[in-house]
Amino acid sequence: MYRGFCLACLVVIAMTAGCSSPGSSADPPPTHMGPTAPPPGPVEPSVNIAGNWVGTLEASNLPAQSISMTVVQLANCVDGTWSSSGQNSRGAISGFAGTASFTGQLSFERGQCAAIGTITGEVGADTLRWTGSDMKPIGPCSDPLPQSVVVTMRRQ
Repeated sequence: MYRGFCLACLVVIAMTAGCSSPGSSADPPPTHMGPTAPPPGPVEPSVNIAGNWVGTLEASNLPAQSISMTVVQLANCVDGTWSSSGQNSRGAISGFAGTASFTGQLSFERGQCAAIGTITGEVGADTLRWTGSDMKPIGPCSDPLPQSVVVTMRRQ
């Protein structure tokens, strides 16, 4: 059940964050031949978040937990997964990196419960600190889910 549920959260994150650009392979082929659009402009410079991270996830209504996170990045598009062995929590991130920042979505799963919310914050060469205050449950849940989060990590 966990793997299927996690996949559902990743699909929700992918749909809400939209880490793709026009002209991707999912676009239908053109129906007419005509002038072509100029190639897309250069991608804005972004901080490199790719790699393995360790740190904490703090929630206003839950105990702090140690987490590890693995991140992949293509240009400024960032995706990743995180987990905590101590509280059996896990989730995913998806969003966009700026020159020293990140804006995106974070999912939080524990047992049969899940929430998703927007996170933003600073990213340095070896540290990051993201906050989110609008975590929304996905479906009914009897376990407590975070209402707001602070993610503080350092690169491994």
